[in-house]
This record gives sequence, C-alpha cells and structure tokens, in this order.
Amino acid sequence: MANEIYANGMELACKAGAGKTICAMPDVCFTPPENPATPPGVPVPYPNTGFASDTTEGSKTVKISGEEIMLKNKSYFKKSTGDEAGCAAKKGVLSSTNTGKVYFIKWSMDVKFEGENVDRHLDMTTDNHNSPNANEAVPWPYVDTQTISPEHPCYDSVRNEQRACNPPQGQTPTPHMNSNGEQDGVDCNPACAEARACALPMKKYDKNVCCHPNTTGDHLIEVNCFTQSGLRQGYKEFTLEQLEAIGVTFNDGARTKSRIRPLAGFDDYDDKKAPTACVGLPIRGTNHYEMQKFRDSVKRQILEDYRGEVLWEWFHGEKSYWTYDEAASAGVASHQSEFKDCDPLCTRAQLDAYHHTILPGKTPKEKNAAPVRTDLPEIEVPSKWS
Repeated sequence: MANEIYANGMELACKAGAGKTICAMPDVCFTPPENPATPPGVPVPYPNTGFASDTTEGSKTVKISGEEIMLKNKSYFKKSTGDEAGCAAKKGVLSSTNTGKVYFIKWSMDVKFEGENVDRHLDMTTDNHNSPNANEAVPWPYVDTQTISPEHPCYDSVRNEQRACNPPQGQTPTPHMNSNGEQDGVDCNPACAEARACALPMKKYDKNVCCHPNTTGDHLIEVNCFTQSGLRQGYKEFTLEQLEAIGVTFNDGARTKSRIRPLAGFDDYDDKKAPTACVGLPIRGTNHYEMQKFRDSVKRQILEDYRGEVLWEWFHGEKSYWTYDEAASAGVASHQSEFKDCDPLCTRAQLDAYHHTILPGKTPKEKNAAPVRTDLPEIEVPSKWS
C-alpha cells in the first residue's frame, strides 16, 4: 500500500510502506571455511537489505493504514538479508551476528509521534545489528521507493556509486588489511573508487568504506570549528571542577581523555559521527595536504576581507571570524579542487545533513549564519584590526 504521509517533505517509514535499505555495503561477516590458516573464517563483505514490512516496536496509537510507524531509537526492522553466507561461528566482524536488525540513525528533528521523533524516507540506517553494535560499516540512505528522488542533489552520485561498487560477485570492494592485521580501507575497482570519492562517510567508518589508498577521513568542515583549543582534549590546564566553578560545564559522560570537548553551542558535536572525505595521509604532496592548504587560504582571505572582525568569542579566547556557511563552502571547494567529478551540491547536502543537527538556530538560514571557530594558529590578527 502506498505511504503518502509526510514529515518535512519526506515520507514516513512505516510497516505499511514499501521502503527498504538496498544492498548496504560492506556488511563484513566471517565466512567458512574455518581452518588453522583462517581460524574464525574468511572476512567477506556482503550487501545487506532490510524491509519496512519487518518494522518492530513502532508506534502504538498513531498508525498508517492500520500499521505501526518507525520511531527514533525505539523501532527497528527485525531482520536483514544478504549476509546469510557469513555463517562461520563469529559471523559479523563487529556484531557477531548475521541477518541482524536494521536501525535508523537519523530522523525528523521536529515531528514526533507519541513523544518520539519519526523516521522518514531517505533518513540514514545501519544494518545487521546485535544491539547495540552495528556491523554495517556504512550508514546507507533509507530508500522508500527503491531509489532517491531525481531532484535530490546526490541522486546521480548515489546511483553511480551503487552501480560501480555493486558489480558481479568477486568485483565488489573487499577489506584491505595492513601488516598488523587491521582493516585499512577496502580494495575497490577503479570505477568504484572514483564514484565512492563523492560519498562522505562518518569519520568512525573511514577505514571500513574508503577505497585504498585514500583511507583517511578528512573533515571538510574542520573539527576545530566546533571544539575547544588545546589539541582535541580541551583546556588541559584546568580541571573540570575548576571550570565548573566559573560556569563552564561539559557533558563528558563516557568520553575518554582523547575525545574532543565541544564549544558552547555545539554540545552535540561528535567528530566521529561527522562526515569526512576519503583522502590520503596528511603529508606534503597528497590530496589531503592540498585540501587543508586550500581551506587555510580561504581562512586567510576571509580574515583579510573582514579586517579581523570578530563574529563571536568563547571562553579562553577562541574566536570566530567566519560563519558555518563560509566554513562549509570552503570545505566543498577544497573537495572540488581534488575531486572535480563530484557534484558540489551533493557534497554540501551531505555536510548540512549532519551539521544542521548540531548547530544553533531553528531554520537552515539561521544555522548557516552561526559563527564557528576559526583556527589558523600561524596567523596573528594585526593590532590595527583589534
């Protein structure tokens, strides 16, 4: 039955719908044979698919065509398919299961049923869960009509990547293992590598999805735009108690000392969940190095154009000389300078899809205008601009 109920212009995900996650890759599972040479089995990436008809733990009172609706962090597709052959004892590399659940990881920010955010057409999912861990290395768009709308800025990019990276078995991307036995990206055919360069995976998945050798996720909108100074650990010279005494608090939770501390106003920022571009190591002569140099040049130009006008200043001296919109535009342009076949509108759409969830403001215009930190340590603002 057709699902014609919308939230924010996107169809709701529900049990009555025909939605599915199509061939989400790579779901790496251990596969027989199991022998002394490969004790747990052979790690094989499988395309994984889930169906809306398997919706479980959905809404109780609000329904579409008499069926439950998917809700944030509560509902899931009870099973997925495509990785059945990964049935060695360990099964999923991360989740230790196959044919696992499908969860949404994005949803409407302002439409709720029964007090919970609703999941929608084109929201992101991860497949093959053994709660709470996802074995699906790449969040994949939830496609309610088996393809994204031709009007979506990433329509061509997604289609190209799906065609290039899901060819006949034996040509699909396979894990690239380094000398320490750790996965360092995937080995892709040339067409897949070219197409996948236009996708921006979460930082925490760069080694699982990026095509070797471009296996380092580069934050096109840099982490320092949203975080405190002092490397990625915040104010190292103060204890949390000292900071709290002067009104500066942090929601550390289970964060380790190596995790970043967001600036005030960006409390939900997580560098591991932010979108990144697949590039090489950050050393001279690589695409990573050139993209960073490009962004730094934009910062210098903005500083010159605005003559050091401070848009915002945080505790301990962090300053903003540019807005999120300017930082995002610089990130898109830096990516375009090295990956000319990628659609800049698609790149921007991917950046906004995450960052608009953590920026202050209610509308896209307000979020784009939000000041973000400008980190360029080697540049000093001339005193005449102060």
